[in-house]
Amino acid sequence: MPGNPREHRQANQRSQWVKSQTDRNEPCPCGSGRKYKKCCLDRDTMRGREAYAPPGSFTPSERVSCLEKLMFFAYGPEFELDREIGMRLFWGDRLADRSEEDIRMVFELPQMEVNFNNWYLFDMDVEDGRTVADFFLRREGDRLGPGERVYLEKAAQTHYRLYEVQQVERDRGFSLRDLWTGDSYRVQERAATHSFVQWDLMVTRLMDVGAEEWVIDAGVYCFPQRAKEPLLRDLRKEHERFRRRCPGLDDVAFFKRFSILFQHWWLDRVVFRPLPQLVTVEGDDMTFTKVVFQVLDADRLKAALKERPEFEKTGRARYSWREELPEGFRSLGTLAVKGDSLVLETFSRERGRRGRSLLEAVAGETIKYRTSEHKTVEEALESAPKRRTPRRSGLPPELEAKLAKQFLDAHYHKWLDEGIPALDLKTPRHAVALKTYRPRVINLLKDMESMEARAAQAGRIFYDFG
Repeated sequence: MPGNPREHRQANQRSQWVKSQTDRNEPCPCGSGRKYKKCCLDRDTMRGREAYAPPGSFTPSERVSCLEKLMFFAYGPEFELDREIGMRLFWGDRLADRSEEDIRMVFELPQMEVNFNNWYLFDMDVEDGRTVADFFLRREGDRLGPGERVYLEKAAQTHYRLYEVQQVERDRGFSLRDLWTGDSYRVQERAATHSFVQWDLMVTRLMDVGAEEWVIDAGVYCFPQRAKEPLLRDLRKEHERFRRRCPGLDDVAFFKRFSILFQHWWLDRVVFRPLPQLVTVEGDDMTFTKVVFQVLDADRLKAALKERPEFEKTGRARYSWREELPEGFRSLGTLAVKGDSLVLETFSRERGRRGRSLLEAVAGETIKYRTSEHKTVEEALESAPKRRTPRRSGLPPELEAKLAKQFLDAHYHKWLDEGIPALDLKTPRHAVALKTYRPRVINLLKDMESMEARAAQAGRIFYDFG
């Protein structure tokens, strides 16, 4: 019997003995040879919790048994039509124009079933604002054990929110900041500390387990740091509409009612994230363009190119097409003589037309136009060969890391004084002093720190912004 005082006392005695005899980093008393924290610590903690659950709490097994009963209830014939409607709402029109391969990929994602069930059970408005969990609690609540009922009541109060990871303690937990209210939470977690890094964004449900500790009790939607401002902007817009339509309801009701938006935004911005719109400095759409000419007189062609400052020789039969700027030169494309062909490669249709006109004027009768080829960024990615595993440099790891650090040091110091598109071509050093641009600089830095933290997590060479 879980609440038996004798078992409670024995569990406490064993826990106190282990605590007094064994530090987390010492060898485990079981004799496995592993550290206690990586061996029996979790099991001993779990046994202590299972042996006795204080009033107003629940054990892990009570949570599991409650969810099993709730799922059996929710997937009965009574709610068949609600489930079908729920599935349509959950996906919206995000799969309407997708290929079979895309649809199969999405349905095979491990979090899909978990995320749907959490929304369907605890958020979906089945009737007059009541959820499936509300119906279950009203009809079956008297048949639940005390711990099961406590869990269900707590779970029914949770709702999805947008959080930013402030700090990660490996194998222990992390600190989250609610981006809507600014409140901070200390989360008990182990497995997820191997997946998240500082400044990651997550949308999940937090459950209060007392003593200012919280646990994740749902699936998680992960977003990159750069999605923070767009997500908050969209949330504010939806919140304004909600307040106009439902003036008497609070923010909890808002997040309950509109939690499905996180599913849709995750599909739009993570799973089916479109490629960023790439443009040249002239503002033209980036398109890989190749202009081919037939070479009629190679010697005269080379002589003509040599006389023009726009074409700088970079190899035996290769040239850089460039234009002069006050601070130097900017590359517009490349030229290569291949057999009896002259090939101009550049990054937009407009540059291709401009380059063709220039070459015909410069080279005259030494060349004859053949054809132009264009390929969008999407087409180029689809036709690109599969990435091979990069070959190791052959350098000692310490030297390789040192050289990488020197390169990144130079890169990031130069970055401070370069015009950045994300800052409307202002330099970070200038933008950080401007009230309206300072938040953008902060978000850029967080994104960069997150990227390097993921590299460190994966065992790759990384840059320490400290």
